[in-house]
Amino acid sequence: MVLCLYPHKGYTKLIAMKNLVLSVIFLMVFVACQFKEHQDKDGKDLQIEKNVEKLLHQMTLDEKIAEMTQDAPANDRLGIPFMKFGEGLHGLWYDGVTVYPQAIAFGSTWDPELIRKMASQTAIEARALNTTHCYSPNLDVVSGDAIADAIFGDVNPGGKLTVSFPRSVGQIPVTYLERPDFIGSGKGQYGFTDKSPLFPFGYGLSYTSFEYGKAELASQTIKAGESTTVSVKVSNTGKRDGDEVVQMYVRDDFASVGRYNKMLKGFRRITEGSRKQNG
Repeated sequence: MVLCLYPHKGYTKLIAMKNLVLSVIFLMVFVACQFKEHQDKDGKDLQIEKNVEKLLHQMTLDEKIAEMTQDAPANDRLGIPFMKFGEGLHGLWYDGVTVYPQAIAFGSTWDPELIRKMASQTAIEARALNTTHCYSPNLDVVSGDAIADAIFGDVNPGGKLTVSFPRSVGQIPVTYLERPDFIGSGKGQYGFTDKSPLFPFGYGLSYTSFEYGKAELASQTIKAGESTTVSVKVSNTGKRDGDEVVQMYVRDDFASVGRYNKMLKGFRRITEGSRKQNG
């Protein structure tokens, strides 16, 4: 014999009402949390964001660039004080200050409190030296895994160098910004060595290869103040999927003064599947 129990209609309504009440309570708590978060943001944090946004709109391009230099000058027009930056990878980069072990040594301790103490002491010394901003302290204990993944082919790297690496000390400084009126990029170079960088700006390796088509202009001629679009077809010709950073360099062959041989004016990172792998 099978016994079937059917809930009474009144009981069903009671359960539905209970679920509705619980849902309303949950919704009220959720809205209250969101309101509290919005309230917090409406305080100091939101005011700081508004002030920063307003200040950035008032700054010229040259003023923005100046603020990113090592010792940013005071901006009397906008009331920005003098900004002095310093490095604090393992203590400040100044004479007579406390020097700490390298970041990898701190990482080996797995002691966050020790790192906080070091950072606090570095901050005290920075203020004493009138350093208003300090890069670091930083801690990187997982980069080894990323390097190993790239070396053993578990991931396909697609990054490009943002600096040029010289072949020798006598080549320093070396940069991709070279003018046609002098050879090489620095003074005091050795006379019988290759002047080209060992690894140039924009260089990078990959486990696949890419083929570039012919660059095309949306408009062959433009007037002063106008712009055009450059497009190029990039194909992955290797056996693995990969990323490529497409870089666009320009050169002015008709300038009245000497211009750089090439200048980076745009770049875009793209992901392309392998045609050989996908059939």
